[in-house]
Amino acid sequence: MSRKLTIISISAILGVLLIIQAHSLPVSAEISTRDTALNMFREIQILKDTNRNLKSEIEKLTTSLEQLRNRSSALRALETEIAKNKLISGDTKIQGEGIRLTIGGDFDAVWMIDLVNELLLAGAETISINNIRLTNQTIGIDTLPNNQILLNGIILSQPYVFEAIGNSKILTEALEQPGGFTAKLNEFKEKVSLLIEKQKSIEMEKI
Repeated sequence: MSRKLTIISISAILGVLLIIQAHSLPVSAEISTRDTALNMFREIQILKDTNRNLKSEIEKLTTSLEQLRNRSSALRALETEIAKNKLISGDTKIQGEGIRLTIGGDFDAVWMIDLVNELLLAGAETISINNIRLTNQTIGIDTLPNNQILLNGIILSQPYVFEAIGNSKILTEALEQPGGFTAKLNEFKEKVSLLIEKQKSIEMEKI
């Protein structure tokens, strides 16, 4: 009798445990599902925040890059302007290709000024006449009573030798084009001789 009671008690206890476990399983599964969903939501939020931060960082970097480009462009423009001013003022030595013009005969100051202007318009970087470099400090080209030409207080003697640094092809074509300087000189100054020579290298010392 005692053994039967023991078996019945154990069976009852096992039944109760099975019922409790049966009821607890759906709850555990539900908790696990909720935890998984919550973790996924958090990961999505983290990704969204990270993307926002990355977008903001990209925008900042893009702005910084644009500012650097603008500064670099401004710096290059400034450096170019400084170099140009140094050339104009004769403050720096210059060397490069160009042309040499040798002129003789009845050539006066007006034609000389016209030639200088033609060369500058054609892109000459700097010009010299009889080794006198023209700069923004040049006093001017004048004609004396005896038809001699005066440049920076120096009387020029013939032949007049012009040197211009720049693209030799462009400079030559500009002077020799129809209606250009050479054509006008041949028309109005028949007794003036003009020789144009392309030069691979011309040097002009700083003043």
